[in-house]
Amino acid sequence: MIARALLAAGCMLLAGTSGCQSPPATTSPPGPGPGHPDPIDEAAIREQLALHNARVAQLGRIAAPGVIEFAWVDEAGDRHFEPQVNTRLWIDLPRRSGLRLEKLGEVLFWLGSDDERYWL
Repeated sequence: MIARALLAAGCMLLAGTSGCQSPPATTSPPGPGPGHPDPIDEAAIREQLALHNARVAQLGRIAAPGVIEFAWVDEAGDRHFEPQVNTRLWIDLPRRSGLRLEKLGEVLFWLGSDDERYWL
């Protein structure tokens, strides 16, 4: 349950911090078709990471409310679903962040970090 909730929260955090800038246009032809995977181009990976980090660095501080659907499987294997869960996302780069999920005043999930630690 915690692993899936952490994965969902991490995806939300990445989606919320990815920025809105379009990637630069490329003129290179596409790689080989299916069955012929492209070799790993470490320089391209480093370039993409640098572009992503530059977009995220522009954000600085964010505080955003939202509403999501929250689904999870507990330790017994039972599936649970909560529609319309209120969310609050805080980001204060470089290391302070928080994500809170609650329904009718009850906290369902709390994830955060500061300069020294992370918590769930």
